[in-house]
Amino acid sequence: MDTSPINSNKERFVKIIGIIGFIFIILVLITIITTPPASGYEISIYDAYPWYFWFFICISITCGILILTHQAFVQEKSRWWSMGIFIIIFANLIIILLPIFRGYFISDLADEVSHLGMIKDIVLTGHAGNSNYYPVSHILSSELSYICGLNSRFVIKIIPTIFYLIYMIGLYLFARAIGKKFGQVLLVMAFGSVLLFTYFNYLFLPTHLFLCLIPPLLMLFYKKITSCSLGYATIFVIMLLPMPFIHPLGSLFLVILFLIFGVSILIHHFLVRWAHAQSTTILHSPTIVIAPALIVFIIFFMWFSYFAIFESTVRQAYEWFIYGHGTPPIETMSEQLQRANFGFYDFIDLLIKTYGHDVLFVLLSLIAVFIILRKVFSSKSSLKVEEILFSLVFSAFSLFYISTLVGSFISTGRSLRIFCWALMASTILNGIVFHEQISRLRDKKFKACVGILTIIIILSAIIGIFSVYHSPHIKQANLQVTKMDWNGMEWFFNYKNPDTTIYINQLPYRASHAIFGFDAPKPETRGAFSLAIPHFGYNGNETLAHSYNSDVYLVITGRDKAFYTKLWPKLGRFILNDFDRVDLDSAVNKIYFNGELEIWKISTIKK
Repeated sequence: MDTSPINSNKERFVKIIGIIGFIFIILVLITIITTPPASGYEISIYDAYPWYFWFFICISITCGILILTHQAFVQEKSRWWSMGIFIIIFANLIIILLPIFRGYFISDLADEVSHLGMIKDIVLTGHAGNSNYYPVSHILSSELSYICGLNSRFVIKIIPTIFYLIYMIGLYLFARAIGKKFGQVLLVMAFGSVLLFTYFNYLFLPTHLFLCLIPPLLMLFYKKITSCSLGYATIFVIMLLPMPFIHPLGSLFLVILFLIFGVSILIHHFLVRWAHAQSTTILHSPTIVIAPALIVFIIFFMWFSYFAIFESTVRQAYEWFIYGHGTPPIETMSEQLQRANFGFYDFIDLLIKTYGHDVLFVLLSLIAVFIILRKVFSSKSSLKVEEILFSLVFSAFSLFYISTLVGSFISTGRSLRIFCWALMASTILNGIVFHEQISRLRDKKFKACVGILTIIIILSAIIGIFSVYHSPHIKQANLQVTKMDWNGMEWFFNYKNPDTTIYINQLPYRASHAIFGFDAPKPETRGAFSLAIPHFGYNGNETLAHSYNSDVYLVITGRDKAFYTKLWPKLGRFILNDFDRVDLDSAVNKIYFNGELEIWKISTIKK
């Protein structure tokens, strides 16, 4: 055992940094305990806590990253390297759980409220609804709710934290399986410390829950083919079978991932046998990916084709690919930025604040891909299947995501839904490639590159912290739905008539799913729903009596008002003046207001 002063100093450094990190985490928890929960809608969760709270969070994560990057490149590893991983996981869990600490009722983002309805179907009937073609996450939620005696609203807030832990554990185990040096594992975990996936990190979204299972699934697959262990093979198959029931799109992406794995093996075989490149990995047959790819695809096809929507979904997908679907997201975004009078520097500023960490990872991955390409054309360099695999996965999903933005097919908006797969690949690719390259350097170049890489990871982590939640920082309003909002929606569905409901964001439309159940019969009074037209229809009309053909309801949440009156008071689909005109319009009567939610009845009787 080496007890030299140099190694003792290195271990002391890790201990000191680790203790500092844990002290700041304790200070963070004390701040959370002493800060009262939200009393109503708050446009930014970041403003709910004092500035030093976020300073403590940033310092603690910085300490964790410093430990991991330091230990990744030293010759003698300290026994305390795990402190870095624990600090990072604790700090990130605190960030992800902030809506619970703030006492938020639920989040207002598209599908999450509908997922509550699917969970309610299971609770009411004992089985998944007829329209639920990804039931696993809902069954898991309903079982947790039943076993633990927790409200399903609370359960869907903690499910993302459970899957985050699964993701981080899987990332570590997979890095251990493919990493030839333990330093590569630690660097992968340093990259994994960054919350890359914006709001996907904390919302209950099965598409992201599926992605969180990919690292442990790949670890089991890799162990199966390298160790030929029956135990790993059994666990792998058991984990593989329910994957198509978690999310259909993720299932297809998983099939593509297996096929890319096979292509990577083929390329590796060609380079080793015909291009005389060196190999440090055991050669496998590309056919090893056929069985798992077929299992996933066959189960997906049989399950998804069971639904009546399969035929129309396939036809719709075909039309999206061949004929296009709507306006490409990049054009929509360009028009919105022009209306907002955003200049080039404003756009870059918003891009950095929202996706700066993702951009940094992408730039590093492009460099990593270039390094791998250099290896391909160098007969003296050693090449690994894993390097080929993750460079291809990163490139394929990045190009596919870009095509969804510039083309009018596969309507995903500006969501990172697809690009999350590229970011997951980027995390592993950057860790294994840059560790190998930097480890070859000496003296000043080595120290400079380690320092630069550490700074990039820390900067990415800090940007990631402030892009998880919607806030004015990124020109968005918090997704919080208050208890007052929900009480108002329950009152509304109890007393409304079948007239159409006009809404700005999707809460009014989705709320009936959670209240009655997604597939459960709805009362006829639920009526139809329609997205509010720009400026509520005041363009060219003095009163809303002339904007609609029949009487309608208008629902305005606290978030609606905050977004358009505080963030964009003069620009957008609605402006401050529109809400003022609703208050003064004689054809519009306020029938409900509880301090948060407003419900209006628009009469079409011309006066």
